[in-house]
Amino acid sequence: MGKIKINLSSVLQGILISIIVCFAVNPISCKITETGIDVISGDYVPPVLQKVEVIDDKSVRISFSESIILNGFTITEHIEDVSNSSEHSETEELSLALKTVTDFSNSINAEYVYKNNNQEVEFLFDKNTIVGKTYNIFGVVEDAIGNSLTFCVPFIGFNSKVAKMIMTEVRSVSDSKNGFREYVEFLVIEEGNVAGVQIKIGGEESKTYTFPAIDVKKGDVIVYHPEKVGDGIEDELFDDLTLCHHTDSNGNARDLWGTSEKSIIGNNDDIIVLYDQVNDFIMDVVMFRKADTVTWTKNKQLAADFINDAGIYDSSDIENANYTKGGTAPVSASAKHTLQRINTSDILQKIHNDEKVELPVKVDSESWQIVKGAFSPGVVE
Repeated sequence: MGKIKINLSSVLQGILISIIVCFAVNPISCKITETGIDVISGDYVPPVLQKVEVIDDKSVRISFSESIILNGFTITEHIEDVSNSSEHSETEELSLALKTVTDFSNSINAEYVYKNNNQEVEFLFDKNTIVGKTYNIFGVVEDAIGNSLTFCVPFIGFNSKVAKMIMTEVRSVSDSKNGFREYVEFLVIEEGNVAGVQIKIGGEESKTYTFPAIDVKKGDVIVYHPEKVGDGIEDELFDDLTLCHHTDSNGNARDLWGTSEKSIIGNNDDIIVLYDQVNDFIMDVVMFRKADTVTWTKNKQLAADFINDAGIYDSSDIENANYTKGGTAPVSASAKHTLQRINTSDILQKIHNDEKVELPVKVDSESWQIVKGAFSPGVVE
């Protein structure tokens, strides 16, 4: 038998031409076979992951754009800077994230079932997830034609007992000279955990803060400081409420801090929403404005639309917002002026008598007022 000589350069050129032809054919797909190029018409777009829903502390549902088959999955606890690593290896070694996935000692056992004509996959864990803890689901799915999608999605351990709170005081201006910063104060009216509760300010996603997993009791006071500026800043995540020594901190209240380097609450008008995203429930809202502000800005109108049916204000129309004028001084005139809920003492009395406070607490344009020359972060009276 004679030897066959192969011209490597010619082979490489042939492969390159085949690849170019494949990419040039649009919108149909192709594959290289032993006899040449096989053109395949039809769908070659992979499934799209549309939604991740945490159903309870032992199950999560993932929705896709079309019917799929799950080819494999791993569920792990999230490891910061590892699970979310986008590092790609240029060797045969796995990336940092994939190495973590293959460490089955870190994985959570689960079964799965298909729902909604195989467009949803529901994962059923063999143990409860931890409230507020982050997990990752890594998986591969494909559609009926074989288009595949590899995905990694995070989810937060389900909070089965969300604490109920109301807002009691807002300072919407900072005084850098004296170290005073804006804040929002809350009163806990029913014990539980605050994981998953959000503060949404002005309809802007970048101004949203999500509470960490903390168990709280009825009557506890929490102060959220959006600006992480100044000395003595500490997040008080556990029982010690004296860790924070900032000018606006209080040893009897829990101080939590955002990440902004500047004030984010409107001085003269804004909408602040306290939202339980676990149960899709708006706990509380405060809307405020100057008397001569007659329309919401675009983002604030989005917030107004979001809260319109919450039943807290008669409607989210701007004329129902609380005025930011107390006498002659607008709220923005001094960091010593704050917007305070005026019926807080009645709610405190109910808490003291162990009476249930039903949410949402209805308010009107007179329920919040400017208190001049006084501020008291962490003190609810």
